[in-house]
Amino acid sequence: MLTLPLDPQSWATYSPSSGEDTNTTPKSDKLQFVALPVDASQNCVISVICGADSLSDDKLKFIGHSEHMTKLLVIIVGILLLASLSFGEATGSRDVKLETRCGWFSNPTPGNAWLEDRNGEWLIGVQGGHQAEGDWPVFKKNQWIRTNVNYGYGCACIKMRVDHETSYVLEIKSATARPLSACRKDRSLKEPK
Repeated sequence: MLTLPLDPQSWATYSPSSGEDTNTTPKSDKLQFVALPVDASQNCVISVICGADSLSDDKLKFIGHSEHMTKLLVIIVGILLLASLSFGEATGSRDVKLETRCGWFSNPTPGNAWLEDRNGEWLIGVQGGHQAEGDWPVFKKNQWIRTNVNYGYGCACIKMRVDHETSYVLEIKSATARPLSACRKDRSLKEPK
C-alpha cells in the first residue's frame, strides 16, 4: 500500500524504480490507495478513467475516489450491464427449465450420444464438439444392447436442460437407466437398430 494525500490535486505518480512517494504531504491527512500496474496497451482505458493525457509503462498510476469518478464508473457499469442483457436476447430465448425425458439413449461410438423420446432426438454429445454437462446413465448388462463393441443403446430417463431451437442437451442433472421393456412397450418410441 502507498499513502496518498486527501487532496487529488497533490496526488503523486509513483515510480517503481525509486520506490518513493514523490509527495511530501504529512501522513496524518493521507488516505491509502492500491496501486494499479499500467502498461501501454491499457493507456487509453486508464486515461479515460484517470483523466490523464498519457501514461508510461514503467510507472504506476493511482485511482482515487471522487464524485465525478463515481458517476463515471456507474455509467460504465450500467452500459456494460445493458450490453450483456442485449447480448443475451440476441442469442435467442433458450429454455432453461429442467425437463425429465424418457426414451432410447444411444451411444454408438465414443463421444456421440443422444436421447430419442416421443418428441424427437435430443443431442447429448458429438465427438470433438458439443458435450452436455453432467453424467450419462449407467446401464447394467441386461439394460444395454451392444451394437459396436461396448457401444450401443438402452432405455433411460434423463432430467436435463435443453435448447429447443437446436435440440442440444445443455445439462444433465440426473440420469436413470430403465429396463429395455419400458421403452419397448411405449409405441411412440422406435427402437434403434
